[in-house]
Amino acid sequence: MERHIFKFGNSSFAFIVPKKWAKKSGLSGGSAVSVSEGDSGELIVYSGIKTERSGEFMTSHTSTPDFIARAIGLYYINGFRKLKIYAKNAFEEQQVKTIDKALAEDCPGFEMTKQSSKEIDIEDLNSISDIDIDKIIYRLHSLLQQELEELATGNYSTIDMTERLVNRFYMLGMHCVNIVQPKSIYTYLGRLNLMEDISDKLMLLHSGSIKTDLVATLKNFFEASTNARTIDDLEDVAASRKRLGKAILDKRIDSMERYIYGQLLDRIASLAEFYIDIESRGLGGLEVE
Repeated sequence: MERHIFKFGNSSFAFIVPKKWAKKSGLSGGSAVSVSEGDSGELIVYSGIKTERSGEFMTSHTSTPDFIARAIGLYYINGFRKLKIYAKNAFEEQQVKTIDKALAEDCPGFEMTKQSSKEIDIEDLNSISDIDIDKIIYRLHSLLQQELEELATGNYSTIDMTERLVNRFYMLGMHCVNIVQPKSIYTYLGRLNLMEDISDKLMLLHSGSIKTDLVATLKNFFEASTNARTIDDLEDVAASRKRLGKAILDKRIDSMERYIYGQLLDRIASLAEFYIDIESRGLGGLEVE
């Protein structure tokens, strides 16, 4: 369906939406619509009555803090924008503190909008149209570089904070992707999950004995993988993965450490495939204006 652009005011442009679509969407003069840019540069217009996902769950006095935090996190990363939590009898003080902590640390934009002894309402106050998923990915990329640098240089004082930031941006990225649902949704979800998994495994190394030379090698491998843009680059990454895997086998480390290093190599190598995929879709990798 073709539409002509006309000048509106001094510096803006406009077009007329189809009357049939406006009527079907319940739009009239003054109605609000949401506008976003698709993966290939197309303009996407949503009617103001676009459905927002909402959910609810029940707690009891036996519901553990871990269960409550996990439940909130699951609703958040799956793109729910409203959540009601009910208490079978009444919320215990520790349960309310757990909800506050989960919102503050793991669910950016989720805020408690109503609280009583038996019901807590949570709403997403993010302006999703203002959030750039590619910039979230870029931020995660930078945080992983920082995490690798800290481990490689033995600077462990800020590693826990870096890990918390990785988790926070991961949650925000999953939340936004599942709301916006871009055409390349599986590419975004794959990259987000890989980056979170890499960070988790780096923290496992941090809890044991760090081999700074191996972590420095991982850091260089991470940079090579995330800079891959062609099939030739992908082949180079695969060759490096094989070579580094052999080097790890030759190291005198226990079997669990060897397993974690091997898993990190696999995850970092897999990232390259997503960068190639994004390049092939014309999204420009990690370039941010």
